[in-house]
Amino acid sequence: MPLIKSFTIIMRDIIIHEPIPNWFLNWWSYHSPTTKILPDPFLKLYKEWVKVSPDLNELYHTDHICYIEQIYFFIEFSISWIYKWTPEVVFTKEQILCLYRTFLNNSWDKLMNKDPNKKSIYGQELLDLIEKRIQEYCITSQKGIIVDSSVRHIARKISIQDKNKEEMIKNYLEEVKKNVLLNITQYEKSDTSMRSETSDDITEDI
Repeated sequence: MPLIKSFTIIMRDIIIHEPIPNWFLNWWSYHSPTTKILPDPFLKLYKEWVKVSPDLNELYHTDHICYIEQIYFFIEFSISWIYKWTPEVVFTKEQILCLYRTFLNNSWDKLMNKDPNKKSIYGQELLDLIEKRIQEYCITSQKGIIVDSSVRHIARKISIQDKNKEEMIKNYLEEVKKNVLLNITQYEKSDTSMRSETSDDITEDI
């Protein structure tokens, strides 16, 4: 009978009231879940939430961290996941006997099971909460365009110039477009690199 250690992990949203420390990011890179374990209804809402989350939008303007979307999603909605490891005895290429631990992350299956008392799945309240939060974020984002300090700064610079202001704005927006496209490319490369280096299963010597 193999020895299996499993834990149910849940992060409360109180943690995002302060900047996430580096030690937590390091811990997350080894023990966190991935969106691959989310059941389809949750994965669909996750993709919608990423587009409208004000916390993510703010972070994109300050600093971009790989997997930050997943971190905030699991924390904001206190979504639990199963973390487990099993020991394995294997031989190396040199025929040396070694003991390893294989780590696995799984979804909490009960979320998609039907509650006989409520006639709905156990995770329905959580799905409703995520949908409600997405709607709230959409309404907030539609109230108007937020003008940040950088826009006010460039507006001030243009206002004191004698040159054609329409032309200056056009040139400025073209430069912004180039910078945004460049950053998108860099972020995509960074995320792709991180995802290729990290898998759902991690094997560690012990």
